[in-house]
Amino acid sequence: MNVDHRTLSLLRGDRSTLILSITNGILVTCFTISQAYILAYIINAVFLSNKNLKDIFTYLLAFLLLSILRSLAIWSTEIFSGFLGVKIKKKTRELLTQQIIDIGSEELKHERSGEIANTLTKGVEALESYFSQYLPSLFLAVLSPVIILLVIFPNDLLSGFILLLTAPLIPVFMYLIGSKAKSMTDKQWKTLSFLSSHFLDVLQGITTLKLFGQADNQYTKISEVSEKFRITTMKTLKVAFLSAFSLELIATLSTAILAVSIGLRLVFAKIGFQEALFILILAPEFYAPLRTLGAKFHSGMEGVSSGKRIYSLLNRKIPKSSSGKKKILLKNGITILEFRDISFGYSDKLILNNINFAFNQKEKIAIIGETGSGKTTIAKLLLGLITPTLGSIFINDINLSTIDINSWRSQISWVPQKPYLFNTSIKDNICLSNPNADKIKIKKAAMLACLDDFIETLPEGYNTIIGERGTKLSGGQAQRLALARAFLRDTPILILDEPTSNLDPIYEELIIKNLYQWSKDKTVITIAHRLNTIINSDIILNIKDGVLSEKHISKTHV
Repeated sequence: MNVDHRTLSLLRGDRSTLILSITNGILVTCFTISQAYILAYIINAVFLSNKNLKDIFTYLLAFLLLSILRSLAIWSTEIFSGFLGVKIKKKTRELLTQQIIDIGSEELKHERSGEIANTLTKGVEALESYFSQYLPSLFLAVLSPVIILLVIFPNDLLSGFILLLTAPLIPVFMYLIGSKAKSMTDKQWKTLSFLSSHFLDVLQGITTLKLFGQADNQYTKISEVSEKFRITTMKTLKVAFLSAFSLELIATLSTAILAVSIGLRLVFAKIGFQEALFILILAPEFYAPLRTLGAKFHSGMEGVSSGKRIYSLLNRKIPKSSSGKKKILLKNGITILEFRDISFGYSDKLILNNINFAFNQKEKIAIIGETGSGKTTIAKLLLGLITPTLGSIFINDINLSTIDINSWRSQISWVPQKPYLFNTSIKDNICLSNPNADKIKIKKAAMLACLDDFIETLPEGYNTIIGERGTKLSGGQAQRLALARAFLRDTPILILDEPTSNLDPIYEELIIKNLYQWSKDKTVITIAHRLNTIINSDIILNIKDGVLSEKHISKTHV
């Protein structure tokens, strides 16, 4: 019946809202039964017992009051259901966002970003319908018919048995149709995820595709996937509509059987008119919750399919470094940092093998080596983005795995080789490292990165929007903006990954000079190919095929 315990685990802490929604739904059923009884009495009294308005006035007032109470109960049910859906959606999106942050980019780099985005949007939206519509309908489809049966059986056993025997036909058909629809819904979800991720890939690489003349081919492929998604969706909807039609047909035929039974007994005076009318009024209400459940059946299937994907993300193992055991603040920076027997690799490849080195506070360290030798992996280990397969990193003789990763990262500035820039202003991108910085500090950081002169030439200056991933900037300007971030952050440790790879010689010389003056009292770790970026280094580590092949120490520091 589209109930998955993993999806239901998202209800934790919000069960009371669901219970209130179901309780109000039960009250609607009770008020409906009372109204049916009063209406049957009024009709019987007026047409068969010749009662006047005065005689039935009290019943009319009671009927009106019950109508108001029933309307309020229906309204409350919708309010609580809607509130539950919105609350679950908000909580799930927050949990997913935090989980993705905790897992980190390294653990998720094998996932397609478009699929994750689809889970955060379409998947979470499907959960809202599941919890606000399908789940309350599921409980009411069980409870409401039972309450109506408990009322009908004392009045007429035969009618009660007819309802009892025909009611299971609806869930049986729902199961038979649903078992087919489930696989189709899963297929639809996978197709949508693939379409979302592929479309995002194409958008991000549209320039490359055009340059290589592959844009038309990708257009054709997207059209094919879109058509596949359309066909899958239509097949799923066809099954969903077939389910609704089957349920309506079963409910209508069952009501007709009951009506024929009551009509025949009414002709032969085997049942009273008031009791017969009361049961006939309640018969459609008996099947109404089951029909509603059938109408929400598609929401249930979508909710379970998306819930499984959401649960798989929430259940992903968080790297140890993202959940430090102790919160140790290194107020005075590092005295010594050591790599002790560090090895790192994936299941099929060893990236670093038994690396050992140490350096002291305020030293300048350069890491050199061929592309793919493991230089950037060392930086990622220091940043806590990945954890060693073997060995440990020690800061002031404290194992990094025991340090709260956020307190450790708060002391590090990182300039990656390909910095990520957001579609906001230059100022906002620089201030990402220090949101509370004033204009003077921002300008100083930009000047150190040789970016201020360029910014001043722009009509909107620091408020200029740079486009998604900084598309309005050149590679060198983007790299200088990332350096400005690091200057503004002003932490005791600075990690640079090819910091001048996109700069021309003039800017490179100026920035190296500014960097040297600015970082005299800081620890700087530089990953580089160019000799001029490591000329002032105290220690040079040469990594070859994941092994520390050489270690050079400047003569002035021997």
